This record gives sequence, structure tokens and C-alpha cells, in this order.
Amino acid sequence: MTETNINVTDAIRGQQEQLKRLIAQQNWLREAPETTAAVCLWCEYFWPHSRAAVRQIGLTDHHAEARRILRWIRASHRDVISREDVRRDALNQRFTADEVDRLLQVLATAGWLQKIPREPRPGPGRPTIRWAVNPKLI
Repeated sequence: MTETNINVTDAIRGQQEQLKRLIAQQNWLREAPETTAAVCLWCEYFWPHSRAAVRQIGLTDHHAEARRILRWIRASHRDVISREDVRRDALNQRFTADEVDRLLQVLATAGWLQKIPREPRPGPGRPTIRWAVNPKLI
């Protein structure tokens, strides 16, 4: 999986310069110097907005796949999932079991999933690890 490189610093500098010119031309906020007004507008509006946009886009393919899992859970209205459910139905077996485990752990850390304690199986084989889904998602 490749990571998308986003150079936020250059974007910030360019937008701050544009904001300075815009505020100077429109005489917005006459009581504050143009630079201060541009920085305030950036800090109070554009920076939080850009952070939210980057979160929605996802910084890496890893984030995009985690969002894909969340969309699948919501669409299928499941309150309990297993790794194999996710691997087979949500991700079309494009990932190994270990990679899916890492994605599920990321979602658990973010509060979307919670590991259910294993119950002993009567027969042979390992017990299936199940994850409880946060009710806010369903």
C-alpha cells in the first residue's frame, strides 16, 4: 500500500498569502492589521476545515481501507463482526489475515470496535475472535 504525500506547509503558506491580499483588498477587519486578520481567519476557520478534509480523504491507503470497513459495517447493520467477515465481505480478500487484524486494531483504538473475550469451543480448532461494533455506527 502506498501513502499519499500531502505537503500541508506549502498549502498553508500559499493560502495565508492569498488571505492577506484578500483582506487588504476588501478592508475586512479594519481594526486589525491584515496579517493578523489573515492568521486569525486561517487559525479559526481554514486550518480546522483543512484538517477535517484530510481526515475525510484519509492520509494513507490504510485509512481508506479502515473507512471502507466502517462503511461496510454500517451498510450491513452488524453489531458483531469477525476478521473473516471483514476480510471476505468488506475487503474482498485483498488483504492477509494479519493485515486485517491490524486494521481492526486501529478501529478498536479509535473506539469503533471492541474485542469480545473468546469463549472456549467444544470442538477442534481455534475460537473465532469477534468484535463488538460501537452502537453509534449502526
